Amino acid sequence: MTYKSIYPLLDIPETNILSYVFPKGEEPSDKPIWIDAKERELSLSPRQALPWIKRLAVGLDRLNIGRGEAVMIFTPNHIFVPVAYLAIVGSGRVFSGTNPAYTVAEVEYQIRNTATKLILTHPSLLETAIQAAKRTGLPKDRIFQFSDHACDRLHGVEDWRSLSGSVHDADQYSWDTMSTTSKTTVATINYSSGTTGLPKGVCVSHYNIIANSEQTIFMRDQQNLYSPTSRPEERWLGFLPLYHAYGKLSLTEIFDTGC
Repeated sequence: MTYKSIYPLLDIPETNILSYVFPKGEEPSDKPIWIDAKERELSLSPRQALPWIKRLAVGLDRLNIGRGEAVMIFTPNHIFVPVAYLAIVGSGRVFSGTNPAYTVAEVEYQIRNTATKLILTHPSLLETAIQAAKRTGLPKDRIFQFSDHACDRLHGVEDWRSLSGSVHDADQYSWDTMSTTSKTTVATINYSSGTTGLPKGVCVSHYNIIANSEQTIFMRDQQNLYSPTSRPEERWLGFLPLYHAYGKLSLTEIFDTGC
């Protein structure tokens, strides 16, 4: 028996996630959409985030991190996680989000399993990252501190801003739109909980993430008493861990809807 949705087919754009959240010809919004709940003066609008995204992408180019190679994020939530996510994925690399509760052995396993080439780690997790990287042979100069505040050099590890390109570099940077490759280009590797053994990495494409975002936005609008143009402003509390598959979906969706 064939089952068919009661809802119409959606037109899913075949494009890079960056092109999806920053459409060509549209000016990015100045509205802060990522706001630190503890320090509300710390926030990022799409217009503020985009140069940071481009600068980090330039930095990954200069470090010769290849297309399709994994960059690990090992941090609790903060407002620059969306920047790193979109820079890594949008520039053709693969985002590998790591549970900040992981032990050295667990981080080591994920580094090996993804063949991670670079680690962005929160200062509070730096020692774990260093130990795990050492076990895998990943050089320390491929580890950078990653926080919403600038960090002094610690244990020989620099702040992530030191690898980023300049504002001028950002102005010159452009990304591959992936108009014919979004279905086959891996954006993230999401890890299972490992219920029946070690965690398994699941490769997710740009097209997969955009499709899921479009479906979520459509269903939310269907269930809302208001039309998309007249509904009240929404505020979401970002309690989802952004290394997780569910949290990463919200990164794309929030940028796209401006919530």
